[in-house]
Amino acid sequence: MHQGPGAAPSLRGLLYKSILMCKKTILILAVLTYLHHTAGAQYYNEKENFLKANSVWAFGPTGAGLDFSSGGPVPVLTAAMGGREGCASVADSTGQLLFYLSQAGTIYNRNHVPMLNGTGLYPREQDGTSAQGALIVPVIDTPWKYYVFTNTAVESYTSSPSAPYLAYSVVDMTLDNGAGGVEAGRKNLPLYNYTLDEGMVAIPGAHCDIWLLTRTSNAFAPQIPANPDLPDNKTPYFLAWNITPEGIAPVPVVSPSEGAYARGNMAVSPDRRRIAMITYDDSRVLLCKFDPATGVVSEGLQPVNNILFGADVCFSPDNTKLYTSSYGYGIRQYDISNYNLAAIKASEYKVSTGVYYALKLYNDTIYTGFPSSLTQRTLARINNPNASGAACDLQPNAITLLTPSNIAQALPNEVVFNTDTLIIRETAVTRDTICHVEGLGYKPRALAVPAGFSFYEWDNGTAGHTREIDTPGTYWVKYYNRKCDARADTFLVSGVDLSFSLGPDTIAIFCGQASVNLQVDIPYAAYRWQDGSTSHRYRVKTPGTYRVEVSSGGCRAADTVKIEGVTLDLGPDALLCTDDLIDFTLSAPPVPGGTVTQWSNGSSAAAIHVTDTGVYWVTLIHPPCILTDTVRITARVCDCFLEMPNAFTPDGDGRNDFFLPVIKAGCPAKEYALGIYNRFGQQVFFSAAPGKGWDGSYKGQPADVGTYFYEVHFTGGIYPKAYYKKGDLILLR
Repeated sequence: MHQGPGAAPSLRGLLYKSILMCKKTILILAVLTYLHHTAGAQYYNEKENFLKANSVWAFGPTGAGLDFSSGGPVPVLTAAMGGREGCASVADSTGQLLFYLSQAGTIYNRNHVPMLNGTGLYPREQDGTSAQGALIVPVIDTPWKYYVFTNTAVESYTSSPSAPYLAYSVVDMTLDNGAGGVEAGRKNLPLYNYTLDEGMVAIPGAHCDIWLLTRTSNAFAPQIPANPDLPDNKTPYFLAWNITPEGIAPVPVVSPSEGAYARGNMAVSPDRRRIAMITYDDSRVLLCKFDPATGVVSEGLQPVNNILFGADVCFSPDNTKLYTSSYGYGIRQYDISNYNLAAIKASEYKVSTGVYYALKLYNDTIYTGFPSSLTQRTLARINNPNASGAACDLQPNAITLLTPSNIAQALPNEVVFNTDTLIIRETAVTRDTICHVEGLGYKPRALAVPAGFSFYEWDNGTAGHTREIDTPGTYWVKYYNRKCDARADTFLVSGVDLSFSLGPDTIAIFCGQASVNLQVDIPYAAYRWQDGSTSHRYRVKTPGTYRVEVSSGGCRAADTVKIEGVTLDLGPDALLCTDDLIDFTLSAPPVPGGTVTQWSNGSSAAAIHVTDTGVYWVTLIHPPCILTDTVRITARVCDCFLEMPNAFTPDGDGRNDFFLPVIKAGCPAKEYALGIYNRFGQQVFFSAAPGKGWDGSYKGQPADVGTYFYEVHFTGGIYPKAYYKKGDLILLR
């Protein structure tokens, strides 16, 4: 990480030049490739990570906030930060607030309390008038860390305060149990010690980097020493610091600027090719070109007069319109699709009158406020900012903030991310071989490059740090960090024909006489069998698993074969449920030629179809071996089911004379118990025999007609299951 020194390094000789990302000599095999907005692509402020990171706004001294994480803006309350402008906030990848701050010098965490080590940031505004005095920039390649930049506009000072005028701190979101904190030793690090304008923005670069853009000024405090390394202390200069994965470059890119001191925000067009601001002395809009590849600002135009204390500027989503706001002059629209001063002036359209101040583009809509008093709590918005004239659709009083918050003079600064592709560099040309295996062709082989990169692209379109190949040829892969800093590897793969096979698994009869010969014939090859022997021929005398490894021409291949004696096993006896469908096949094992197969039903096939219970057997005869196996298939009741009658008539007529549970025939009931009770709870009958029921008598005498109660339980079925029932019954005569 580069850190700004106590005094800025010399800037002489840096005018009109850019600080390039790559300062080392690297073998370049692919030209610099930009992935900026092309047909069908997105601008940086339309991408998902931008929309999520900027989805929660915290602004103003009295706790104003908006939450876009669920779609449209929902008013919320935040901490009362102090400071009328110069605010910034950031959310995570799901749109949940992380932290926010204003130029007053305190960072607030998601719980709306000062962040760990987050107070006392400087430089702090004395009267809160720096439009973009706070800026949050994600640390490239470290998504849980953020740079927090704070600056002091020279307008704020009537005497010389202590430097620096631009400083930064580093927030680590893993601190304080995930609530975040400013890293110890990385707070208030000086970056620039001389006077600056109010504007400070971050712009995605063209080389997987980010530019921090400000502008110098000495208009309001000539007593403060100007930068002696600048050739003209009265002329403002754009300063662009390059932020890369390695940190913040200590020396900015310097570009001369037109116009006087700039009051209000600096705006960036979605395509990153234009910047705009309002200069204070002459109340004009300064429109310039910006090069995201070099950080150079050029070709400044001042097309708009009579801004009357200009406040803010904003570009349309399609880059063709520029909107301005000011005290008493309202909002104006200019067509900047033609970069021509006269054409831009002629295109002016008055969108509204009145006191409008802040302008902010988010998700293709421009939001604006008009703080006519400290009780003003509504925001307006321009719903169709790409459209010309009245079609842009200004909607006054579109959003009402929550009490007691009110509109301040600025909305939060943008959080941007690095984008685009840098260079594809050839890092390795590898020569390799691939082996041909008989019956399988070339044996697949994995080509690999280092793991841990953001994504990979092979010549066949696959992704991942490895690729499996099965054909000789030339292969290449590109792999990227951050979709930038790409590398390319090339593999030159030659083929070695190493064709051999021990054949399919072999079944042999081992009755003390048979054997099997295994043999491989590849000229000039080396062999190694499982027992260490090195002949190309191996004689098998006992069942087992045998393996040989063959090497030739720097390529290795191996094969394994399993030699078995014939074994016969029809499987275990089968016990089925009486309701089950019996429909399966009994199969004998594979046998060599000359084997006689005999089944119990007279079949000599390799398998028979079984549809009924019984005893089945098969005999295999291959002299001198005779093998026989038997399997028994039986069926028993699996589910007994239990039903109970609700009445019976023990009158001796031979019908319904006994009260007895209905259990499925053939059910092997165990632990059976049937009890019958009268209405006083006395047991009038008990049986432990499943077939014995109550005949309606009690102590040898007919029981009274009426209602009785029963309770029965037992365990039954092949797979023992508990059955239980209780209820009432009626005895009739």
